[in-house]
Amino acid sequence: MVARILAAHVALDDATVYASAWASMLLGEARAVGHEARELTGAMVTPYGLLSSMDQYIPDLVILAGHGTSSTFLG
Repeated sequence: MVARILAAHVALDDATVYASAWASMLLGEARAVGHEARELTGAMVTPYGLLSSMDQYIPDLVILAGHGTSSTFLG
């Protein structure tokens, strides 16, 4: 089965640069074994960008890498 993966990640400080690098690496590995993967990075990581990408792409898995709390994603 081919999974459709959407990842949204930013690289704004040490913590998010680290998470963003891992997200990109994991998507590369997923592509290498035949999965479909799309990335939202930088200025594309907005509520509108994320929700419209989810509506258009209909991913099986969404990966968010950034800052936040248990109820918010802050990039």
